[in-house]
Amino acid sequence: MSPIDKHPPSYPGSTYPADAALDGLARAYAQDLMRCHPVMATFMGIHDHDRRLPHATPEAADERARELCEVLSELDSLKAQELGPDAALDRQLLECMVRAERLEWQEIRSFERDPRGVNDSISWGLLTLIQRNFAP
Repeated sequence: MSPIDKHPPSYPGSTYPADAALDGLARAYAQDLMRCHPVMATFMGIHDHDRRLPHATPEAADERARELCEVLSELDSLKAQELGPDAALDRQLLECMVRAERLEWQEIRSFERDPRGVNDSISWGLLTLIQRNFAP
């Protein structure tokens, strides 16, 4: 079970019908984010992906952009009036995060222009593994 799954529900006792759906969508996005950014996951203390580096290929970027479009579509299906005030704000934040990530993968594509990207991922990933005291 991922640490994300262990986190308690975001809106316990909510009477708004879409809050649980938003919570599930946010958790799924967080898990996918850690899968696509394994060095970030390690830095955040999620060790499910410690052995991996990001896939910085055009095919991986296109696939991630498609996944993010699906997340945006699911977010659009959540009606604002069906969300509680906290969930409505969280929905806006999540949408901004997804749009920013999609912009990187779809338009900016810095992995294609910045030769330091792969080296940074490797060095940051190794530093995070060495620096953190989490292994037995």
